[in-house]
Amino acid sequence: MACTRAKWQLRLTATIGRAEESDESADESADESADQAGAREAASRSAWSPRAGSLLAVLWPVVGAQFSAAQDGHCATDQDDGAPRGGPLSRVPTDWSPRLRSDALATEAMGAPPTLREETPVFDWAGETARRVGTLVHAELHAMDLASSDEQAIRARDAHFRRWLALHGVPPERLPEAASRAVEALVAVHRDPRGRWILQKGREDMREHALSGRSGGASRSQGEVARVVFDRSFIDDEGVRWVIDYKTSQHQGGGLDEFLDSEVLRYRPQLHRYAGLARKLGPEPIRLGLYFPLMRAWREWAWDAS
Repeated sequence: MACTRAKWQLRLTATIGRAEESDESADESADESADQAGAREAASRSAWSPRAGSLLAVLWPVVGAQFSAAQDGHCATDQDDGAPRGGPLSRVPTDWSPRLRSDALATEAMGAPPTLREETPVFDWAGETARRVGTLVHAELHAMDLASSDEQAIRARDAHFRRWLALHGVPPERLPEAASRAVEALVAVHRDPRGRWILQKGREDMREHALSGRSGGASRSQGEVARVVFDRSFIDDEGVRWVIDYKTSQHQGGGLDEFLDSEVLRYRPQLHRYAGLARKLGPEPIRLGLYFPLMRAWREWAWDAS
């Protein structure tokens, strides 16, 4: 017997039966008084036990008393808040009211205005749709093969992109525009010399490559244990190992360079953790890069182990 696949909480329920009475005992019960019949019924309930070999039989030494209490029409409790007790369908008295907290009474006595409930913020479908488009583009870049992909093949996947976006919560009225943005982003990456360089196959070609280990210090006893996933990594013709992360950030308006510089500062610690594990793959010098496919923007820098 086992209970599996519960992620946060598991609730077990059971319905207990009643001991069967023989015909003879039923005849005898006709001559009993009401009090005697009630006592015998209570004894019958207390004598009931679950079927041998069942899960309830295993739990019975612990939960048996609770079932007996439920049969009697009440449940024990360690707290009393003034509310009437009884079976689950008992009706409260007409003059009953919940016990108020003292601080609430004090606030009312002082004449303080009641706290207004905050309104639920309007959901930002535009921002959520942009995130879904970014996730889709990110996934397509992992699978894109320059040798077998061209602009016509990318545009032919428009219907697939619409289905994917719909399954991930994009409203129907936003699907055409969202799918078109994904198509145009991928076509632009395909045209972008930097994008094609990133996607070309190199030595030790890695996409969506997972690594785990200690990311700092020369000794295995130093540094924190980290698990990372490289979006893209390869060794170029000059013997440099590149570790590149795709970022689907978007920026509109001026100040693009300032925005990209702030993104480098934001993600530098993440990329340095990647480099700390990448150096264990070989002696090659390491360069780190951030590629922004929705903007065809790029930032890179050398990693120094010291």
